[in-house]
Amino acid sequence: MIKPYTLIATILSLILIGLFVWWFQGGLVFNAVYVAVAVVAALSVPLLYRWLGYSVADDDEWLKDRENQQYAELMQRLQGVTKDLEALGLKEGVRQAKSLTDMVDDYHAVVKSRFFGKQSSPLTYLSAARTVQNQAIQNLADMVTVGHSMSSIQNNLQAGGDQRDSRYLEQSERIRALLDENKQLFDALTGTAVEVANMQSISEFERTDTLARLLALAEIANGSGKKL
Repeated sequence: MIKPYTLIATILSLILIGLFVWWFQGGLVFNAVYVAVAVVAALSVPLLYRWLGYSVADDDEWLKDRENQQYAELMQRLQGVTKDLEALGLKEGVRQAKSLTDMVDDYHAVVKSRFFGKQSSPLTYLSAARTVQNQAIQNLADMVTVGHSMSSIQNNLQAGGDQRDSRYLEQSERIRALLDENKQLFDALTGTAVEVANMQSISEFERTDTLARLLALAEIANGSGKKL
């Protein structure tokens, strides 16, 4: 929000400097003094914006908008993937989807109660937690894809039982791997959510071991590092 106001102040200062020099035709020192005053006036805009607390209000509004938008998107994705898992009869996947829905709800409540309206927020934690949540949902979506593949194998391969069994077992192992990966993600999400909810000071959280674990998982989820 401050950038357009700073730009406007700078443009006005340049216009006024030009008019001043043209109108008064003063000497070099006289003009230099006016230029210095105009520069200070332009620079005072972002400084006053921060000193008067407007930057804090804008940051809080940005956090609220981002959190509410991400929350709505995650819940919509979870509803869709839960229905798909139920249709395929993947009970463990459905259980994880419902557990993750509860986690996302709890996380949203913690963010609103602990960080909305505060002067500082652990954005590192917030971004990492969202990354891990998105990865967990993606794993559930991958289970849906694998589940469709397993259903296709069952329905379409009539001959070659060994071939069918090997491919079916391979897909079953893939689902088990996704379930195990989500368990690790869930442990990290649960641990950090509990710590944040019970923390006396926001700054304390930056020194916790669980944050380091969450950040490591977020890095892996982003595609850097080795597979879980």
